[in-house]
Amino acid sequence: LPFSPAPRIRGLAELERARLGIFRDIHVEAGPMVVFEQTRTAPEEEPSKGYTLWEAGVSGSINLSKASMLATVRVENLFDTAYTDHLSRYRPYGILNPGRNVIFQLEFRLP
Repeated sequence: LPFSPAPRIRGLAELERARLGIFRDIHVEAGPMVVFEQTRTAPEEEPSKGYTLWEAGVSGSINLSKASMLATVRVENLFDTAYTDHLSRYRPYGILNPGRNVIFQLEFRLP
């Protein structure tokens, strides 16, 4: 089939801990996403190279009297790998996909 995504596989290692200082329910995770080269293309389609992207994250809860707060930090493309996805519309122009992405999230849980 033309314009099929490249094969990919994800790995993930997780670590959980009940308490650490003021934080509870700590969750740490990290792992790669390996995207293989796409050589099975249609005649009008260019093959693409493979790449590996790493991501990592940590989260934990803090009790705030009656409510609680969940704090999360995630990093996608941890090593700022330069890559172009096979199905990217910008690939013919040589424009790369986004680099490192850092995400901060606070979630307040009310009773």
